[in-house]
Amino acid sequence: MKTISIFYCLLYAARIEGADINVEGLEGEDVSFQCSHRLAWKNNKYFCKDPCKDSEDVLVTVQSSRRVKSGRIALVDSGNGVFTVTISQLQLSDSGRYWCAVDRPGFDAFTAVHLTVKEAMNSTNGGGQNIITGILLYPTVGAVATLTILVLTVMIVRNRKENSKPQPQVCSDNTNLVRAEIRGVRDTNWSSKRQQL
Repeated sequence: MKTISIFYCLLYAARIEGADINVEGLEGEDVSFQCSHRLAWKNNKYFCKDPCKDSEDVLVTVQSSRRVKSGRIALVDSGNGVFTVTISQLQLSDSGRYWCAVDRPGFDAFTAVHLTVKEAMNSTNGGGQNIITGILLYPTVGAVATLTILVLTVMIVRNRKENSKPQPQVCSDNTNLVRAEIRGVRDTNWSSKRQQL
């Protein structure tokens, strides 16, 4: 029984090659990373979602010294045992465990890839553009609001100054004003004559 356990452990160890790869990215952005396998320059490489046991788990396969794209995933084989994986337009659901693998006679070789996708601050146009938009938008809105308040204040002050000035009285009938003045003179003359008598 010990022999069988040791045999399975050796098979598992032979299947896993290289250190785990940890990749982080923001939602809506792209990530790229390299997978490296010894003595694999002529072999086909593939990228699969965990558990990577069936052909249904394989997302993309590339031949030696070729490039291929399937959906949002692209593989580029450099022909020396190294291939680059690019995942574009990351989604939160992309987070998880993947495998870089080399198709070998007998047992394939695998390297674990741990992908973590973090939520972007603003996911409408991509993280970087939204940060720049925020940096430009808030000061602009603040400046417009300040300018509006300043203009309204100036208008209110001018309006109050105009209303506080004494308004000249205007008569619409000039003949009555002249008659009243003449009458006032006559009245004054009449009362002075009366006093003389």
